Amino acid sequence: MPVKKKTVTKKVAPKKKVAVKKVTPKKIVNDKAIKKLIAKKAPKKASNPKETYVAIVIDRSGSMYPIRTSAISAINEQLDEMRKMASKNHKIYATVISFAGDVSIDFDNIDIKDVPVYTVENYNPNGSTAMRDAISKAIDSLSARETLIKKGTNVGFLVSTISDGEENASTTISREALTEKIKSYQSKNTWTFTYLLANQDPNLAMINYAAAAGNIATFDSTASGMASGAGTQTLGLSSYLTGRNTGVTSVRDFYEANPSTMSFISASVITPANFRHSVTQ
Repeated sequence: MPVKKKTVTKKVAPKKKVAVKKVTPKKIVNDKAIKKLIAKKAPKKASNPKETYVAIVIDRSGSMYPIRTSAISAINEQLDEMRKMASKNHKIYATVISFAGDVSIDFDNIDIKDVPVYTVENYNPNGSTAMRDAISKAIDSLSARETLIKKGTNVGFLVSTISDGEENASTTISREALTEKIKSYQSKNTWTFTYLLANQDPNLAMINYAAAAGNIATFDSTASGMASGAGTQTLGLSSYLTGRNTGVTSVRDFYEANPSTMSFISASVITPANFRHSVTQ
């Protein structure tokens, strides 16, 4: 009889559990520190530098004598506005030209931070009105800087004329020649010409000075009228320089940019609707 083999069950010892060592992740640097580190290594993006050249052309003829104090204040208000709007990335240069029968460059393309206060020593009204000569000289003064401006600079030129009477004494440039000169500079789209006028027909100003309707305003030739006109001028300048900070190089609505504010001052903004007759531009 065959002998049955015993079945032996081999006990297998259970595998020892291997202890898994927990690895603590390294402390992560906070977001601010990371951004600061990246900012240090990354090259800074250069912003486009801006330069603005402003010429204030002010009537110094005899008829301005009764309102000379307001006229001087008008100049200083504009200079103050330029000082306020200038920055490291936006250089502003001021030129002040006064005219009677002669033309005087009182300040010539001076960095606004170095421009002194305009005083009675600069401004003594007498004589006639050589406005064309003065505007032409302002263009020449500013355009002389044009060739010196570094490539890549965002540039704007503003020629603002303030006068209480019509041209009657210019000898260096004719009406037709000045009109063409202004047009040629306006076509560059970096030049703006504005006119704050009294005792003049704005229709003729548009023709004689190739002016956009939004760049002409009128004032009463009294001390209070000149003061109101100065307010209009400074508001327009502020709006223009704000635009320059964003890269705008020229405007055709200098006096229309603050319509809600304009209603508080008496100087009149010229629009085609209030012309006595239409003018073809």
